[in-house]
Amino acid sequence: MVIVLSDYPAAHLSDAHQQALVSAVEHDGHGLLMIGGWASFGGPHGSYYGSRLADLLPVTIRPDDDRVNTPLGTVLVPRRERHAAVQSVQGQAGCVVVGYNAVSAKRGADVLVNGDLLRIDAAGQPSLERSETPLLTVWERGNGRVAALAPDMMPHWAGGILDWGTHRLTLSTGNEVGELYVAFLVDMCRWLAHAT
Repeated sequence: MVIVLSDYPAAHLSDAHQQALVSAVEHDGHGLLMIGGWASFGGPHGSYYGSRLADLLPVTIRPDDDRVNTPLGTVLVPRRERHAAVQSVQGQAGCVVVGYNAVSAKRGADVLVNGDLLRIDAAGQPSLERSETPLLTVWERGNGRVAALAPDMMPHWAGGILDWGTHRLTLSTGNEVGELYVAFLVDMCRWLAHAT
């Protein structure tokens, strides 16, 4: 089983709820994924700094508002070494997101996707600035696995991630998304669930 927290404030989870989630991961072997947003990590509505779940995550959360808007875009760049949690997007063209929560990887965690920043030089030409901005960070805790995805997977920060890939997939809702958007989420969840 994989537990996903996406824009879900820490204030909605009692100490008992948080301890139950920790136990589900560490003792029962479940996966946990926190996805970025205004109510995730250190966002103004998230406020996970100092919480029991903050200890479980593979990233350090800032005590203040950690939202970073990048209107020109931040390009997702999967690491070169093979990893089951990102296997479908390795070697593929990156995609652009326009914001994320500024977290930092904890010691012992693996950063699987960095974010490179798009810049416009004095001549008006775009360039990509290499960055060590961790956008997907993972680790194993006890019997379970935990992932921290700093950008959001839905608007407004999602940018081009919804359209990632050259082929379109139609969801049961009738909405269309790129095939790499789906593959990226499926790979992450399969890894978290020990299915790979």
